[in-house]
Amino acid sequence: MIKHLTMPLQRLNQKSVASICATVFFALLIAAALACAGGTETVIQTVEVEKIVEVEREVVKEVEVPQTVVVEKEVAVPETVVVEKEVLVEVLKEVPVVQTVIVEREVKVAGQTVVQTVEVERIVEVEKIVEVERVVTARPGSALTPEPTPVPTTPTPVPPTPTPDPQVPATPTPAPLREIEFAGVVTSTNVPSQVQIVFALRDQDGHSVVLPADQVQEGIRVYEQGPGTDGWEEIDYSETSFFVHTAENIDLEVVFVLDFTNSMYEARLPDGRTGIDAMLDAFNAALAVLPSAHRIGVVEFHDRNVEPSVLSPLTTDRNSIRSSVARFANSGFDHGSSRVWDGVSVGSKLFSSVSANPRAVRALVFLSDGRDTSSVATRDSLAGIASERKAQLYALGVGDVFQSSELRSLASGTGGTYYSARDVSRLQTQLQLLVSDLRGQYQLTYITLRRTGEYRSGLTFKYRGLEASMGTDPFDVANFFGPDNQGVISHDPPALDRSDGTADIFVRALHIPRNIDRIRFNPGTAKPVSVELVAATDGGLLDGWTLSGPDRSGFYEAASSVPIEFGNSGLLFKLTYSNIVEKGLALPLDFDSSIYSGGKQLAYAGQIHVGERPRIAFTSDRDGDNEIYVMNADGTGS
Repeated sequence: MIKHLTMPLQRLNQKSVASICATVFFALLIAAALACAGGTETVIQTVEVEKIVEVEREVVKEVEVPQTVVVEKEVAVPETVVVEKEVLVEVLKEVPVVQTVIVEREVKVAGQTVVQTVEVERIVEVEKIVEVERVVTARPGSALTPEPTPVPTTPTPVPPTPTPDPQVPATPTPAPLREIEFAGVVTSTNVPSQVQIVFALRDQDGHSVVLPADQVQEGIRVYEQGPGTDGWEEIDYSETSFFVHTAENIDLEVVFVLDFTNSMYEARLPDGRTGIDAMLDAFNAALAVLPSAHRIGVVEFHDRNVEPSVLSPLTTDRNSIRSSVARFANSGFDHGSSRVWDGVSVGSKLFSSVSANPRAVRALVFLSDGRDTSSVATRDSLAGIASERKAQLYALGVGDVFQSSELRSLASGTGGTYYSARDVSRLQTQLQLLVSDLRGQYQLTYITLRRTGEYRSGLTFKYRGLEASMGTDPFDVANFFGPDNQGVISHDPPALDRSDGTADIFVRALHIPRNIDRIRFNPGTAKPVSVELVAATDGGLLDGWTLSGPDRSGFYEAASSVPIEFGNSGLLFKLTYSNIVEKGLALPLDFDSSIYSGGKQLAYAGQIHVGERPRIAFTSDRDGDNEIYVMNADGTGS
């Protein structure tokens, strides 16, 4: 007999009630027929259905709001079968949203297929649900093991939600994943025998697939091809290992080229504010979510009669960036015509040189409607500029974009992406998606066991039944072979703020030997300096370690009871120097390797150059030509 039929409804409309009544009546008829047939008992099967719903509001943004809908239905099964389903719910952030969802299920009863339709309207307050399920368990002697009810994964559209807080923009919900590929690949090698591959995973629309590092590592396989291999051979994970880190751990430089022209000024939001206001809101929101170690630069263009200018060089000081941009925005300039291509050219010059910082990932973000008749540079020249700097271009098309397909091709050809904002009210949503794509990059490192010869590295990635693969250019492993008990320490380019005389330097490990649970270092300068361990959320390896010092010799010490994993890499600590008044300064940094046994060392170049470096020039008549060469006094540069 039918015991009960419930639905977790908080609010129903008339249509919903009619649907439910029809469903109940039909269920009663079927149950009565089954009762007459005899031999089975009708039980209640409760199935939790996950729904990922894309919520879009035209003025503000799109919100990703998952939903759990509980549907109770009657299924005739033998009494020896136990149906179990466990769901682990992890609430990350509450976003109250009213949603209406129609759920349809096919149920076979006495050989007939019955379609159940339920319309549910309810308030959902969770943003992410992680599901773990065990569907069916049968006792010995069971005559039937029913198949689990499929859980739909296609997002269901819902009516617009109440306007969320504009200060906390949400990342738009991506489309269902149908394709996946590697993109934006940057490969570098480091002593001792380390291969580093930075890449993005892109979907069918060219947007990043953002996943936790451990989930990417689980789906990755690493291969090598070269002398002595039979095609691509997978590395021996019992002899070496690889690590995958998310974007927080990547040496990333981002330059924003902002549009202060008349077309942006004349564009209006529904509340009467200008397109420039919308652009600045979107920029500040993006600035707030980029990891603290990422260096950000800003360039503006506003009139054909004025050269594009640098508002902020590359720096990690977010407050300095905001102040510089706000100061210009309120400076009373004339809004003229576009010079976006010249702005991109100026912005590209802010990046560190490839020779000085080969590991860096460089991204340039610019706004454009595709029209520019005032620049010296051309759109076609931007691909060469990006190639020279090894930079990815991210184009944000605003309004009715002229030749948008060319802009799209330009961006994708550099490893970047094109985004469309049909009006300025969509700027913040689209720029938030762009920043999400910037953060959807990964860094893989591993120690190759090869000693000589030219080899290529290859990666495959499997996820949700999809697969992607890539291969690097050949590299000669003899050029970076070395003993793996020699750790390598480096630092990101300093971020110097002349306005207050401070310099921030992030120090990172490129390779960690075995059993390193102490690190002693000495900034060794009379300049005031503060030391801060980098948090794991910002890509730090020493999160949870204790920091002490300086002692009488000026050494600081970071220590932990758990050593860093062998071969790992990542940020260690941030040094902030004060009272920097010199045009150029070399700051020492010393690591104490006497605390390690077995010949282990942490090798470091020994100096951090802040500001301008001393330069030397000389002439040469090599090949009969009288040429002048200029380089840094320490031999770096060209």
